[in-house]
Amino acid sequence: MVVKRTKHLTRHERLKAENARQAEETARKNEVATLNATIANRESEISVLKKQIEDYEKSNAVSKKVLKTLQANVTDLEKRLADKDSEKAELSRSVSQDFEAELEKRKKYRLRLCVDTTA
Repeated sequence: MVVKRTKHLTRHERLKAENARQAEETARKNEVATLNATIANRESEISVLKKQIEDYEKSNAVSKKVLKTLQANVTDLEKRLADKDSEKAELSRSVSQDFEAELEKRKKYRLRLCVDTTA
């Protein structure tokens, strides 16, 4: 016996179509929930990375300040060393001149002694 299809869906077909639609809607909701969870995770990761960047920038700023201070200290020490070297060179010249003057005095004194003893 051949059953003719009518334009109207049977109750069973309507239920089947409704179940398929609900399954599709549930699948979409699950996909949206998964995507929202992924977005939340990514936002959390971005937040952590932003905090790390902020911390690194603060640390970098402190390091730059420390470096600037150390460079100023090195410059000051180099200047003081140059000043000490200048003082040392001047003292050395002065001692050398004093030594030469003393040596010259002794030569003159010996010469005078030699001249006096032979005369």
